[in-house]
Amino acid sequence: MAGKILPIRVKLAENAKPARDLAAAIIAPFLSRMPNPYGWSRFCLALLMKSKSSAPPTRFLGLDFLRGFGAIGVVVGHSTMGALFMSTYLAVDFFLVLSGFVLTKAYFDKPSLDLPKFIWLRFARMYPLHFLTLMVMMILTLFAANEFYAWAFLKHGLLIHSVGIGPFYTIYNYPSWTISTEFWINVWVALAFVYLVKTRFLLFAIVCVVSMYLLFISIERLDITYQPIAFGLNGGLVRCTAGFLIGVGVYYIYKRWTWPIPLWAKLMAFSFFWFILIGPDFYGRYGVLVLPILGVVLFCFTDPNSKFDRILGRFKYLGDISYSIYLVHMPILKTAEWIGRDAFGIEDFFPIRTHPLFVICFVIVSVIVAHFTYKFYEAPLYKTMRTWPNRLKEWRTARSGSVSSEK
Repeated sequence: MAGKILPIRVKLAENAKPARDLAAAIIAPFLSRMPNPYGWSRFCLALLMKSKSSAPPTRFLGLDFLRGFGAIGVVVGHSTMGALFMSTYLAVDFFLVLSGFVLTKAYFDKPSLDLPKFIWLRFARMYPLHFLTLMVMMILTLFAANEFYAWAFLKHGLLIHSVGIGPFYTIYNYPSWTISTEFWINVWVALAFVYLVKTRFLLFAIVCVVSMYLLFISIERLDITYQPIAFGLNGGLVRCTAGFLIGVGVYYIYKRWTWPIPLWAKLMAFSFFWFILIGPDFYGRYGVLVLPILGVVLFCFTDPNSKFDRILGRFKYLGDISYSIYLVHMPILKTAEWIGRDAFGIEDFFPIRTHPLFVICFVIVSVIVAHFTYKFYEAPLYKTMRTWPNRLKEWRTARSGSVSSEK
């Protein structure tokens, strides 16, 4: 009922800062007595509540589902070039929001952050598969088109091919532009967490708002990758920055949210996610406003104890291999195009790649290849490389101990 008063009990954080304690003590009694037709006062109070006391499960099964099918959406979008589904590019923005959330939970929201180790772990997670697909695309281009772009290959190899340094080349695995931007965004955000302890959140808020504003005044649609925008900034870098910082903000809301997320909110978020994958692209420059909405979608699936998330968790393996799906599908598509041209004389491959039967086969082949890539290359190599910093530390300790004993 619209005028019903809901009793709300407020528990202040035991280790909260005095300012937040004072704000909660002053505001909570008023909010708890206000009409609460849509639960908005509960949301306001949640930001003043204590953080989750018990550590939640480390796996968000609903987010694994969204990540996996988002990757498949990107595959379909690149195959059809927007002829079938026009807004699948927004799945990339969801990946960036999700990345900001996950990395903040795993690394940034800790008492201390080992910056060199963090950078190495991000490199070990992102670079090996990027390098493999880069080499495959280089070899395919060399044999199929008899071309080698040395400057483009160097920039891809250094992960600087989409940060605004020099001309942009798309010949070597086009989707990897997000790998370049995300890696360097990870680095500067980590630097802010380490060295700007008091002002980092203000900096993040300003950068996020300014990034969204620059995109809004500079673009016709959010599907921007390397094109320069206002002040000569790289559009893809600005786009990814805004999405990543929204994810960081979503994490800190999640951290202080203590109520279970209702099923109706999950269903609405689930429906919107599918709408952005298969719906029409009518957003225009207002697609920038979809970024915070994607943050809301992500937040709705941060309750890992719900039955709905557990049902979606049956597809969690698609989330595991989503990175492989994202990077291996373009070499597969280019191979199909070059075989069609050289073996069958098909000059215009567009009608074939947009055919529903080809799209289905393309998705199946991409998932199969991604499975083997993940199982035999991506996961084992990352598991090995992430132990190298500890091994190096142990080696240095043992070496210093042996030197001291000799003295």
